[in-house]
Amino acid sequence: MPDRLTNTMKILKEKGEKAVVPFLVLGYPNRKGFIEAAKALIEGGAAALELGLPFSDPVADGPIIENADRAVLASGQTLDQAIGLISILRELAPDLPLSLLTYFNPVLKRGIPKFLKDMKEAGIDGITIVDLPPEEYSEVEPYIKELGLAPVMLVSPLTAGDRLRTICAMASGFVYLVSRAGITGLSATYQDTLSHTLASVREQTSLPVLVGFGISSSEQARAMVAMGADGVIVGSKIIDIIDSHDEGEMPHALTDFVSGLKIAMSYNHVS
Repeated sequence: MPDRLTNTMKILKEKGEKAVVPFLVLGYPNRKGFIEAAKALIEGGAAALELGLPFSDPVADGPIIENADRAVLASGQTLDQAIGLISILRELAPDLPLSLLTYFNPVLKRGIPKFLKDMKEAGIDGITIVDLPPEEYSEVEPYIKELGLAPVMLVSPLTAGDRLRTICAMASGFVYLVSRAGITGLSATYQDTLSHTLASVREQTSLPVLVGFGISSSEQARAMVAMGADGVIVGSKIIDIIDSHDEGEMPHALTDFVSGLKIAMSYNHVS
């Protein structure tokens, strides 16, 4: 049986639909709020959820996500409690793909085999280790393969040649195309090279290509699809919505935002 991530992406492609993959920081804004946010995103039509493991030095993340990480860590949330939240999500949404985004330090601290096994047992389908270069992926690759996790690999407009081929060959589930070099965050413009990078990735893999880092509006999502993306990953904007709405308004705002992205990308695709 195909894994949840691969199967979901395949079904979307067969339907001609694009994927919206929202990002949440595990445990943010608090345990209850995290679950409510996840439910709202699913209701809005999220194809999958990307779950960020809070880390004290998230070098690839902008201030919005970094502040969320710090808030969760300051609350005293442990790794086991974060894993518990993943298990709750899995029970709530048995068929929804869940992909983990983490830095390598927490993986090493727990021990590579145990960390990956615990994540798999909690319900994780895919994993992105942000600061682990492909040259060092051999440290985790045997365990990832053994557990049947999908390595969701990052590429950027600066990734080219043999390195791009290597990364695409290692990837599974989908390829995560970073829309610009640098940190995540809200951005009104994108590099002109993005379209070229998308085409280059297409030459190397048949996997879906999702664009992330800086997607904050329906217009940007539509533009990504026009360039050839199979969907978008949205992080900072999701956290921003959580931060800017009270507990009662937040779920509705998240549902509306995700459904709006889906409609925008569908409109672009049909037209």
